[in-house]
Amino acid sequence: MVKPRVKQTKLSGLRPHEKNPRDITPERMADLKVALVEDVLMLQARPLIALPDGRVICGNQRLAAAEELGWVTIPTVTVDLDEKTALQWMLRDNQGYGDWVDDQLASILVNMGSSDLVLTGFGADDLAELLAPASKYEGIVLSDRFGAPPWSVLSGDVINHWTWRSRAGSPRSRCDSSQSSISSRRNRRPTPGIRNDGSRPDEASS
Repeated sequence: MVKPRVKQTKLSGLRPHEKNPRDITPERMADLKVALVEDVLMLQARPLIALPDGRVICGNQRLAAAEELGWVTIPTVTVDLDEKTALQWMLRDNQGYGDWVDDQLASILVNMGSSDLVLTGFGADDLAELLAPASKYEGIVLSDRFGAPPWSVLSGDVINHWTWRSRAGSPRSRCDSSQSSISSRRNRRPTPGIRNDGSRPDEASS
């Protein structure tokens, strides 16, 4: 068996597999195009996989992104498979066998700038859920999740990015932890015998 080799293949000779069961939204397509342009090396290391007739079985979304970008060629490995095996490869290529450990994942993401976050492959809604209290963390601020004061775990770029998303009205981004702090202070009961300035009523005023 000849070992498959990566070759720069003309897009005109490739086409999506007609049974590809995956789709992509315009927003995620925009993210994918940024990733392809900014990190060509990964595309070379993880090329498309196509059959001899040009049908792509692994990388249909990247093929579509390359076409929208106006590329002429794209790194591709051509393999001669029977139809059953080709379909198995196509399905297995899109399977995520493992699960994310959210806390460990968030600890990596919070140290990235907004421009780097785009290249991780996560969508905006997923990042908002990971980097800020989401519905399952309702009422819990960042200090409760990460053991640090609010925003102290986030870089300035990330704070600005998600603050902008919150102002833009994203329903899933809950980045304004200051509101939680304000509500907490409003609902806090005063300690008996202590004034708002921290002094006791029996203390002599200076």
